[in-house]
Amino acid sequence: EYLKSPNNNIKRMILWGNRLGNEGAVAVAEMLKVNTTLEELCIREDDPTEDQYDLNIDNRIGRDGYLALGKGIAVNTTLKKFDFPHTGFQDMDLISIGVGLRKNKGLESLNLGMTG
Repeated sequence: EYLKSPNNNIKRMILWGNRLGNEGAVAVAEMLKVNTTLEELCIREDDPTEDQYDLNIDNRIGRDGYLALGKGIAVNTTLKKFDFPHTGFQDMDLISIGVGLRKNKGLESLNLGMTG
């Protein structure tokens, strides 16, 4: 909730190995829709195996989370760097995020290394 407030001064958020899952990804996405200070976001999970992805083991981000992140990125006006390596997403997940990336006008740097 703090990141949604107009009085916060957070410019960089690094979420490595937090196993956000869909719920966490949706929360980050909702924050992106209203936050006016965040310039850099890094979300990194360990590479899941295909079995882990299919079974949602370890509370990994799933399609709902990726869709929400795409929507949040689409309307965010301050994010300049989005670092999203080692996520293991599937083609449809990338499409969900890609739609938001196409609409975002401020993003300057994107890292999707070691994904899928």
